[in-house]
Amino acid sequence: MGVRHSSWLKILSVGLVAVTASACGGSSSGGGGGGGSQGTGELKSITVLMPSSSNNYLAEWQRGFKDRAKDKGVDVQIVENNFDQSEQDIQVQQALSGGEQPDAYIFWPADSRAGVAALRQLSKSGTPTIVVNQPPPPEAEQFMTFYSGVNDFLNGQVSGELMTTAREKLQATKPLSSEGGNLLEIKFVAGYQASEARSDGFADATKDAPFNILASEYAGFDNESGYKVTSQLIAANRDKGIDFVYAHNDALAAGAIRALEEAGYKPGQDVMVVGGTCHGELSALETGKQFGTGLQAAYLEGLYTVTTVERYFDNDGKVVDGEVTAEASDELKEVTDPPSKYNYIPNPAMEFAKTPEENKKILDETKLWGYTMRDLCTPSPLVASPTFRE
Repeated sequence: MGVRHSSWLKILSVGLVAVTASACGGSSSGGGGGGGSQGTGELKSITVLMPSSSNNYLAEWQRGFKDRAKDKGVDVQIVENNFDQSEQDIQVQQALSGGEQPDAYIFWPADSRAGVAALRQLSKSGTPTIVVNQPPPPEAEQFMTFYSGVNDFLNGQVSGELMTTAREKLQATKPLSSEGGNLLEIKFVAGYQASEARSDGFADATKDAPFNILASEYAGFDNESGYKVTSQLIAANRDKGIDFVYAHNDALAAGAIRALEEAGYKPGQDVMVVGGTCHGELSALETGKQFGTGLQAAYLEGLYTVTTVERYFDNDGKVVDGEVTAEASDELKEVTDPPSKYNYIPNPAMEFAKTPEENKKILDETKLWGYTMRDLCTPSPLVASPTFRE
């Protein structure tokens, strides 16, 4: 069952329509930040500098990246840091002084702003430098060849639209605690740009009918972080009434749901919970305790990154100005055009909170780029990269 044709799946139009290069400007050759080879010759080796794969999402990203690179015969070296920009800065220096350089660098900053100096160093090396997952601040755009990965502002917009729908359903069963409804927001760690972008996207999508945000707190990335922070926020805000919880990923949402249940709430009935990225435990989606999430698949983000680097080398280092969001199709379709300056994976909205039977059907039959939602959202071995379809 395809994400674009389901009668029980609400897909937001935002982010599913590509922004063409003509709408955003012309094209540029040479790829910007990365000098030197400028994408000429054959792509044989890539060095990835990124935070730790102890995080579930990053581990899935690595698998998608490695699977695609292996299919294409590209050697991959991955250097991890413990979400520590100072540690990553040292790793960048070591990579640049290590002798023979790779054909391309992939840079996933631990902190997009604090990582600008490292990005500048990579750019000066003359090796194409592709930034992934967290775009650099505007003033540092010149140091990257192009960006490939998620659009966290879109992710927040998707969650905001889902929460707006959740509010309509909750209002039909009980009065809200305030005009717009009282909401708790559970975020990633301070300094992680993805979290700020998701908050901004959520606010943008709900600006015409905003929620009353009781608290917006940094937590982390995992279940325990979500549980701990939500428990504290429930204790501090219970007297005001809690109607909604927006968690920046589903691991945080799972922790929030556990905290709500321990406090006597019934998620999916008297409190609506929306997550930002599906990955990990899916029971809350299956049972309807979690209303919705975005199908932002880490595995596909990693895979997509390799395909954009391939397109860069296949087009002699050409990069098109502007941005494009890949199509949310059932099967992965081949694109041979040069990459854009900003290349985003799709993030269709997934609405649940129905019966367990219906929810299981959504997980098992919804497909994106050849994989089911259950495959993409569960950290378990996947088959090799799907064959491209015209």
